[in-house]
Amino acid sequence: MIAKYRFYAGLLCLGERVKGGVYRPCAKTIPYSQLRGALKEQFGVGLHAVGVIDSCEIGHLAITPKDRSNDGVRLPIRAMFLEEVKGKVFVADGDEFLPKEFYINMGGLRSRGFGLCHLKREDMADGEEGIDRGWLRTRIPKDLINIFEIEIIKPRYGYLFESIDVETGKYILSYFEGSKVKGPRFLIKGGGEN
Repeated sequence: MIAKYRFYAGLLCLGERVKGGVYRPCAKTIPYSQLRGALKEQFGVGLHAVGVIDSCEIGHLAITPKDRSNDGVRLPIRAMFLEEVKGKVFVADGDEFLPKEFYINMGGLRSRGFGLCHLKREDMADGEEGIDRGWLRTRIPKDLINIFEIEIIKPRYGYLFESIDVETGKYILSYFEGSKVKGPRFLIKGGGEN
C-alpha cells in the first residue's frame, strides 16, 4: 500500500556530493536516500519512500566553511538551494508508523534554518493511479524499484549515499530522474509512448 503525502519546505538544500570546487549544486528532486534517512531519524524506522518536486524557486548562498585544522576560513563556497518547495512524497507500508501530518528535517545547511519539511496525508488524485510509460521523476536504488512497481526501459544511472551509522556510509547504484520507465503515474512525467 502506497500512501501519498503533500510536501512543503520553505528552504531546502539537497546537496549533490562534489569533491573540491567552489560551487555546490542542489538536486531538483527528492531522492530515496534523503527521505529514508529523514523518516528514520524522526520515527526510528526505515521506510521506503520517494518524492517528486512539482514547483520551487532556485536561490544561491555563499558560505565560508571553517577549517578545523588551523581555525581559519576556507575559500567561500556558493551553494544552490530551493525555496518554496512544493511536491509529493510516496511512502510504502508506512500506515502504522506515520501520522496524517508531521514534520521532518532533511538535507543540508540545517544550522542556517534550511530543511524543515511539512508532510500532510492526501488521497491519490485522479490520473495518479495506474501504470504508464514516461520519464522517472525521482532517484531510487536499483535493487528497490520493485517496491514501487517500476520497470526500467532506458536507465540513467547515478549513486545515492546510504548511511550505515552516524559516521559511515556507502554509495549505492541507483536510477536517476530522466530514466525511461514503465511505472506508476505519480512517479513519471511524459506518459504515453514517449
